[in-house]
Amino acid sequence: MTASSTALADRLPLVSVVITNHNYARYLRECFDSVQSQSYPNVECVVVDDNSTDGSGAVLDAIEASAPRFETIVLRSGENAGQYGAMRKGFAASRGQFVVFLDADDLLAEDFAAANVACHLSPSVYAALSTSDQWIVDAEGRLLGVNPRRQFYPFMALPKRLVARHAVECAPLGQRFEADLIAADANWGGFWIWGTTSSMMFRRDVLALIMAEDIEMRISADDFLANFAHAIGGTAVVDRVLGSYRRHGANNFADNLVLGGFAPLMRDRRTKQYTPRSYIGECLARAPARFREVLGERLFAVIVMRFCGVWRGMRILRGHKVRRDYVLGQFWRSVLMRLALWAQGYRRDFCWITFRRPTYW
Repeated sequence: MTASSTALADRLPLVSVVITNHNYARYLRECFDSVQSQSYPNVECVVVDDNSTDGSGAVLDAIEASAPRFETIVLRSGENAGQYGAMRKGFAASRGQFVVFLDADDLLAEDFAAANVACHLSPSVYAALSTSDQWIVDAEGRLLGVNPRRQFYPFMALPKRLVARHAVECAPLGQRFEADLIAADANWGGFWIWGTTSSMMFRRDVLALIMAEDIEMRISADDFLANFAHAIGGTAVVDRVLGSYRRHGANNFADNLVLGGFAPLMRDRRTKQYTPRSYIGECLARAPARFREVLGERLFAVIVMRFCGVWRGMRILRGHKVRRDYVLGQFWRSVLMRLALWAQGYRRDFCWITFRRPTYW
């Protein structure tokens, strides 16, 4: 690097890319190379191998023997901890102010880190996490389409007051684009407004708060992290395609057709949607004092009632300085929502899930 680029890198926040791998030897090197090819000058890479048995070790040996452009840490686990366990190990070993969890079968575009950091550093965009569109590719890397996040906003009828479009410009990083800032209470209906795990960049302080508890969650960690972080600080959606999601084997999108429009891409979406979010309630119940101190009374109450349900939420909030009319107001809103869904013909179990996770308008 030149002297000027070195000086710029020293002033920019460090981005930690945590690659989580389990039996993806076929794709691991290409994934790692996409990190090393980032245009952003201040990156570190942490590779966590979750007890692979497919030859990933040889790929990791080659990575360690090479001279990577960015500092690289390789962690090998002797037992399979699952997706979330691997993420926690990688996060603990990282140092960056911003953190990306990259699945070993996915790829980052060259400007991924630069665009997301520019978004987070913009004075008009302040969010807990950012996300972007992704190319959909098959096992061989052939393009199948793109999964744009922004097309779902009209479908979900997000109130305009909760979605604000901002221009983002960062001359030192050569970035100029538009991004949508979605307020923290916008995801009231449980809709998915992000890309996959590999499309997200989190603020470290947010992850340090929500990943402190060691919970048993082997899959769908992106659901847990995205919803929890969004509830705390909102989401910035970068209006660009900045990565590739690979459909292959038995991953969540593998057996689905790419139909376009609003056709679903994930199998058994409802089960995957609600199970990880129950862990948010578990984290809040384990350490209410810690979350309350950081989030403040009102935000803590909002998040507890959203993810813990009415009865459990009331128990957690017992003794806290939360206005009675506020809590009861959320209770009656949840009752009315349940009755409205029931009247429209939704299944009883779906209405009960919605009832247990009150909405906030």
